[in-house]
Order: sequence, then structure tokens, then C-alpha cells
Amino acid sequence: MENLNFKIAEFTNLSGSKAWQLSCTLNGKRIRENRKLRAKAVSQHQVHEVENLKSASEGQTIWTRLTHDQNQVAIAAVNILKRTYFWGIGPEGKRFRF
Repeated sequence: MENLNFKIAEFTNLSGSKAWQLSCTLNGKRIRENRKLRAKAVSQHQVHEVENLKSASEGQTIWTRLTHDQNQVAIAAVNILKRTYFWGIGPEGKRFRF
């Protein structure tokens, strides 16, 4: 999960009206949004934070051609196999458990 460093700051538009600016970087993309009310800026901040948490990978970074969802399914399948008694046959015909 990356550190987002959200900032919500009040500023005055060229027209003289006051607004709240939300700024952050999400997945390498700079985001700057203006809202009339601070509450709306805070709610948008929470939306972006949830997006970041959804995209965050669990554990260490791995390089694979699998998508994040496919990788999670593969990890779950391996964990299921580890919990069950999965027997294999070795090169000498001996049975072993892994």
C-alpha cells in the first residue's frame, strides 16, 4: 500500500468564491479536485483511500503474468493443498506427501 499524502486545503478561486482542493497521488497518477464544501472533499478523500486499499497487494511484490485476482486464487489453491493430505508418487514409485 502506498503512502497517499492527502492534502485538503482551502483556497479562493479567481471569481472570489472559496473552495476546498483535494490533492494526492494514487497509483502514480496525480489527483487534484476542487469541492465547494470541505465535507465533500473529505468524502472524496475516503473514496480514494478505499480505492488504494483495494488495489494494494498483500505480502511481498511478485513478478508474474497472472493478474492480482488470479494470483490470489493460485495462492489459495496452494494453501488448500497444503492443508490436505495430497500424496504424490516419486521417481522410485514411493509415495510421499507434500
